[in-house]
Amino acid sequence: MVLAAARPDRADSALLQRLAAQITGRPDAPTAAEIEAMKHPVGASFVPERYAFEDA
Repeated sequence: MVLAAARPDRADSALLQRLAAQITGRPDAPTAAEIEAMKHPVGASFVPERYAFEDA
């Protein structure tokens, strides 16, 4: 949710932004390091290139 809300093509989604804000406001929310780690596949990635993170 947090990763999706950070995408430029999802910035206008009010619902997504509200849900991400609820998640990041929780005491057990993922840290910045955990969120960054989510951008990098652990194994083979089958995500189409157009959806890949530019800096990943």
